[in-house]
Amino acid sequence: RFNSMKKVEKWFKRNCKWTFSRPCSPQEKGDILTFIQFETWRK
Repeated sequence: RFNSMKKVEKWFKRNCKWTFSRPCSPQEKGDILTFIQFETWRK
């Protein structure tokens, strides 16, 4: 799912700007990735 670092950074840039009106911090990026992994594992 997150194979290309370039695509991941593009995704964060677009979605953080849309959601928070600013870039995400490294902590927020880690929290989002952890959440996505947990939700994927849970299903």
